[in-house]
Amino acid sequence: MPARAALRPVPSTPLRRTLSQPRPAPEPATPDEVLAAAGDWTPQVIKCRVSRHWWDSHTVYRDRGTGTLEIVEKCARCAKVLRRHVISERTRERLTDYSYTYEDGFLVKDLGRITKAGRVQLELLSLADFPDGDDAPAKAKKAPARKTAAKKAG
Repeated sequence: MPARAALRPVPSTPLRRTLSQPRPAPEPATPDEVLAAAGDWTPQVIKCRVSRHWWDSHTVYRDRGTGTLEIVEKCARCAKVLRRHVISERTRERLTDYSYTYEDGFLVKDLGRITKAGRVQLELLSLADFPDGDDAPAKAKKAPARKTAAKKAG
């Protein structure tokens, strides 16, 4: 009797997540964890984390067979994130959700989602480089007085 080939080991967890298996929501990062992680980020990355990315066109791939365009955009500020989506040339509708590709140094392992409180900490960190001005609030400039048509007529 011939020897049987060794069976491949079956992983204990599924390799692909299906729709019936929702991804567990990560724990939000505390403001202290966000500040600790921000030590490794450039000022541009911090600005993108505070006020979101500034998307600029990068490349477009046309598939004539399916009549679709895959649009790739890159963040013009930090240049560390690519965003992709597919649209139909015929209907001009977006067919896929956005997918993101991050370069090394943008995501921090085990950091979790940055909440509003964390973004406030990053915003304060990004404003720390500005020189201190007067403690008095800035005064609004007065608009020049305009002559009305009634004064011109009289």
